[in-house]
Amino acid sequence: ENGVPQFTTSNAASATSQGIELELAAQLTEGLEFDFAYGYTDATYDDFRDANFAGDDFSGNTLPEAAKHTVTTALNYRHAIGATLELNARVELAYRSSAFFEPDNVPQYEQGDYTLLGARLGLASADGRWGVTAWGRNLADEEYVVYRGDGVIVPGQAIQTLGLPRTYGVEISVGF
Repeated sequence: ENGVPQFTTSNAASATSQGIELELAAQLTEGLEFDFAYGYTDATYDDFRDANFAGDDFSGNTLPEAAKHTVTTALNYRHAIGATLELNARVELAYRSSAFFEPDNVPQYEQGDYTLLGARLGLASADGRWGVTAWGRNLADEEYVVYRGDGVIVPGQAIQTLGLPRTYGVEISVGF
């Protein structure tokens, strides 16, 4: 009241979360591996009456951050270069279907589907004592949100945290 923020804690009476995960790893050729993972989640509130000050009923809504589908796939390649060096390469895709960030499931607090691309290319000693790897994440520079919700200080305020943009670097490893 009177512009003073009010905080509410509420708990759902019950929720159900069920799903399935499938994983596959295959050696396609000598030095070339394929990895695949799929996840399906069905996560909903069974009973969430009087969920907020207004007395809204969120029963049947999807639980926050519960993407229905996730897929990750990668190709890994290793190749010996002479007797002392090894080339390592990896490319990966990670997909996540849309998800809500709040239990009320309003579209303004939903992140749509997105796919991230990553890659690594490295050279290492065959004995594993040293290595140099160039890497990149989110190479397509996909813009996505990892959290979005109501602010608590200013009425009507929305806050969000963005996922990392395209990042890249070099990793150097040395074993002693």
